[in-house]
Amino acid sequence: MWAASYQTSAINFNKTIQTLRSTLEIPMEAGIRYDNPARFIKPMKIRQQPLQLPSRSQFRSAGQSVRAVNKRFNGDAADLTEFLAFGGFRKGEVASN
Repeated sequence: MWAASYQTSAINFNKTIQTLRSTLEIPMEAGIRYDNPARFIKPMKIRQQPLQLPSRSQFRSAGQSVRAVNKRFNGDAADLTEFLAFGGFRKGEVASN
């Protein structure tokens, strides 16, 4: 079976299964097929990796080191860094905005 040799992450595998199921719904709606064979494919379990976050003091020291450099916008950059860190923003969220 193709699923056994699928070499990717569990998230990509599950999205592929979801796409396959959705694609096979089209002929079912048109009356060409009577069942969806993809419903028997089990999704992979997604393993959550433990978070390794810096401590509050490490966050504070990072902000202080940004402030220590004598540049025009360092205070603003340090404030933004601390806001993003303590606000719980993800890297992808910060990068996309």
